[in-house]
Amino acid sequence: MKIKLLFALLMIFMIIAGGWWIGKKRTIPDNKISQTPVTIKVAYGPYVSPIFIAFEKGFFEEEGLNVEKQLVPGMDTTTAGLTRGDIDTAWIPYSVLFSFEQASPGNFKIFSNSIETLDKPYSYLIVKNNIGNIKDLLGKKIVVRSGINGRLQAEMILKGLGLDLKKIELVQVEASITPIAFAKEDVSAAIDVEPSATAMLQKSGGKFLESAVRVKYITNPYPTGAQVFSFKFIQAHPKEAEKFRLAFEKAVDYMKKNDQESRDILQKYLKLDSEVAKTMAPQEIQKYAEIDRNSITKLMEISAETKQLDRLLNLSSIYYEP
Repeated sequence: MKIKLLFALLMIFMIIAGGWWIGKKRTIPDNKISQTPVTIKVAYGPYVSPIFIAFEKGFFEEEGLNVEKQLVPGMDTTTAGLTRGDIDTAWIPYSVLFSFEQASPGNFKIFSNSIETLDKPYSYLIVKNNIGNIKDLLGKKIVVRSGINGRLQAEMILKGLGLDLKKIELVQVEASITPIAFAKEDVSAAIDVEPSATAMLQKSGGKFLESAVRVKYITNPYPTGAQVFSFKFIQAHPKEAEKFRLAFEKAVDYMKKNDQESRDILQKYLKLDSEVAKTMAPQEIQKYAEIDRNSITKLMEISAETKQLDRLLNLSSIYYEP
């Protein structure tokens, strides 16, 4: 009898205690419940980016974000990572983005744009000091970047300059070694962008014969690339995506107002020569509200005309919506 009574009292206690705990748990605010923090995976490479400024100045921390940098060896790896969700955000040139969207639609959203204009050049025709004018390039070797896009861009620029492509030899090399290739004695010129263009001047005694060549001879203005989110990341973590954009835009503003310090930071992260970092042209980066969508559409149309794309793309859905 006593055992039954003790058992009944124990059950009553457990029911009361359980009800008290459930009621207490319901009163705990959501932000007090333990959650695994989101780690935002950022792909980066050897190019100018506000990402480095945001890291150095603590803008991600100000937004309460945990951000992890990942050095990615190439754009194929980057696009594959965005598709799988292994990479949450990256900067990608439009020559790659258009092909990516054509082959695998809906995997990214643009939230920042890099652009070149006549008054803010970023691409150049660099020549050796013995080249006095455009006609001196006939019969000479010109270094250009590897890939179909690198060759087609160079051909459009050289045609715009009035040169006969049959009388010029294009030497295609990887972006990382264009300054080294330009230094060779049998090379007379190069078509390249910053920071490689300034590196050629500093290391090989060249000079700029034409500036903003992509703007003058391909399209004005010339969109160079975009900072994008993986669509999977936006779907899973919309609040973190928006906070990341805000931190990124703080870095864009900081770069414009603090040019010299920003150059010092970029030199640190990109391992640039100090003289190159001091004198290279700054990259013009547009925040979300500033993105020139018409120029991006125009470049896509040119890519289709030159058969880099199989067809025209509908770009209406590739932009991030805060």
